[in-house]
Amino acid sequence: MNSSIKGIATATLALLLNYSANPAFALLQKINHPVTVTKLQPLIDTLIVPGERVGPITRTTTKQDLVKLFGASHLFDKTISGAEGIGSFAATQVNLNQGRCLMF
Repeated sequence: MNSSIKGIATATLALLLNYSANPAFALLQKINHPVTVTKLQPLIDTLIVPGERVGPITRTTTKQDLVKLFGASHLFDKTISGAEGIGSFAATQVNLNQGRCLMF
């Protein structure tokens, strides 16, 4: 991977993890069915080791691990397009707070 791209990716992930330390909240709404709202726990480990991990997230992190870290209500499965629209890939989006998210 190009070193400048790796640097940009590392800086972006560092900023996103830093923002995840802010607590999330839910607005009250009238609904007709029960809903479970989980509070996003602040991440204590935000160390980035390029090619190895971003905080607690590594190459071997599973979706179940993400549920434990962020809560199921913050995870959304998506399909994203590859570079220049070539191919499509399954991804999991983690909504942090205030419009911030991570994509895996």
